[in-house]
Amino acid sequence: MPRTKNPALIAWKKLQWVLLAASVAVVVVVAAPAATKPALNLSLKGSVKGVAVGGKVQFGSVTCAPLTGKGLQIIWSGQAKVGTGLKQVSGDMHFTTTGKSTFGPRGKATASLVVAGNYSGRLASGVPGGSGTGTVAANRKSGTLNVRVAAGASKVQETGRWTC
Repeated sequence: MPRTKNPALIAWKKLQWVLLAASVAVVVVVAAPAATKPALNLSLKGSVKGVAVGGKVQFGSVTCAPLTGKGLQIIWSGQAKVGTGLKQVSGDMHFTTTGKSTFGPRGKATASLVVAGNYSGRLASGVPGGSGTGTVAANRKSGTLNVRVAAGASKVQETGRWTC
């Protein structure tokens, strides 16, 4: 086919290529999976200094920070029922690897819980009374938690899952 020097035909061919490229870009954007929104689905059950702590953590937020190797730190916060009202709760989890991990005085993973901003009364998994298990997905974007944190007579079970 001979090449044409007709400016209108050349413009038409360029427009066809632009439209084709734009339609491919739209298909790629529409077909791309949506980014996963960070989510916290965590329940608490126990008591802190004789006051009941329980129920699902509401208005939860979660932040994840990859660590050296396959490690991951998760920092979370929200509100939960403490006594007769909702109070601020927050905590963190530290995993050294993906897969299943254990918590407790001899565990390689750690967790802590702060209730109503009382950092001096922080509960932890690495003390007597602390125990449990957790998992981190191979891509370090989600995991599960079933751990007991303690501080003296105060003990709270944290159960649930999170997504980064």
